[in-house]
Amino acid sequence: MRFKSQIVSALILVVGISATAQSGFSGFPQDDLIASDSGKLQLNLSAAAFFENNEFTGNIVKGYTLPGFYVQPTAVASLSPKTRASAGFHGLFYGGREKFDKVVPVLRIEHQLTSSIKMVGGTLIANGNHGLPEPVYNPERFFINQPETGVQFLKRSSQVDADLWINWENFIEHGDSVQERFTMGFSSVFKASPTGIYFPVFFVAHHAGGQINAGNDTVQTLANIGVGLGYKYAFDSRKAWLGAEVLFIHSGDFSPMTHMPFAKGYAVYPRVMGCYKSLLFEMGYWNASGFLNPRGEPIFGSISTVNKIYNEKRRELLTTKLMLKHNYTSGLSISAGIETYYDFSSSTLEYAYCFRMVLDRDFFIGMMR
Repeated sequence: MRFKSQIVSALILVVGISATAQSGFSGFPQDDLIASDSGKLQLNLSAAAFFENNEFTGNIVKGYTLPGFYVQPTAVASLSPKTRASAGFHGLFYGGREKFDKVVPVLRIEHQLTSSIKMVGGTLIANGNHGLPEPVYNPERFFINQPETGVQFLKRSSQVDADLWINWENFIEHGDSVQERFTMGFSSVFKASPTGIYFPVFFVAHHAGGQINAGNDTVQTLANIGVGLGYKYAFDSRKAWLGAEVLFIHSGDFSPMTHMPFAKGYAVYPRVMGCYKSLLFEMGYWNASGFLNPRGEPIFGSISTVNKIYNEKRRELLTTKLMLKHNYTSGLSISAGIETYYDFSSSTLEYAYCFRMVLDRDFFIGMMR
């Protein structure tokens, strides 16, 4: 309980500091309430077909393939210009299976607290990866994990984008043999408009524990805290931009009794990136020591998912990404891309490629009386 109160206090402090800053930065959840929709009853169809293939041959993480789709139909009621509710189900299916891997209910209530701050309860808005970088929050989670459930606060303005949330991953009752698990995080970007300079700040913590369970599992709390500096220049055509960014990330084991092989770690991640029409590219250099990332892409971490004898305190990678993405007015987005990771310690080149079709569209049913 002491950990929970400390984290909540820290996040409230960060939100208070960041509220004075601001940004129009992409990558954060986008799902605005529209006042003119008040009184409407709609059907929202959210679905994605994906094929992810990770050709990893190193000892930090082995390669795997994710072929499948998810479907999430919901009935959406705009109760007022500031309040909206939706309910339905989420189903995840993998190619070659005979039935859905997961079928769970979804319920979301949204309320616009101020002109720039929205509160979300129930199923969270997790598209955009919460505005977090890949090393601390794996983008695959959006496609293959059960929908996030908890409480969320989103801020959008001309100068700041921010996302504060808690996702409760495993609920327990008295005497259960398993631990409660939750992840909580905060991310924000301040943009020093119109210079093109921006400052990302983020925090992610994963906790496993509980006081009413009967198991003897060790209580664990792992966290990542990061800050950065970036610059983005948009060309006059508005169809192209170039940018550079450097992130400084700290990782730590804040458990009552630390048991991870690396109690503290750090990472520096400079990148250059750009976009021309539908083509996005990126190149970066990852330099880390004793880095823990319980919710990030494992290849960036120091902990082996294969065997603990392969743990590597020093991680040094050259990363590249090339993505082709096109958004259609029908609510359909199609993307395909490839990422490479050159590991300096083993002199190996690992790569991953993906193909995704994402649909998010509303269908009008009628007006509520």
